[in-house]
Amino acid sequence: MSRDSNYFPPNGSGGSGGTPPGPVTVPTKPQLVTSVYGLPEGTVLNTNDTHRVYKMAGGAPIWQSTCDGGLCPDARPTTQVVIDTGPAAPSDGSTVQDQQGQIFKFAGSAP
Repeated sequence: MSRDSNYFPPNGSGGSGGTPPGPVTVPTKPQLVTSVYGLPEGTVLNTNDTHRVYKMAGGAPIWQSTCDGGLCPDARPTTQVVIDTGPAAPSDGSTVQDQQGQIFKFAGSAP
């Protein structure tokens, strides 16, 4: 009897027939963000090294002092170096809302 490399015995036993195992699903972690440029507004980032949380606003990462009340859903992993090499302030005309509900509009890199 010749050995067939495509042969899969049923339940790991000898004999003929059987089916190959199905695809294996491996849980995936969110991919590490390597640049803040081009991220959508509201994207939440969590730095692996400094454990700080930022939210994208006007193209820039804004530090969040708290994530209470569900303010930081689905944070994507990154590093502080990536945050530091991004824009320092949101673009002019961008608006943000703080944890107390106050709304700020940026002009000249300041709220």
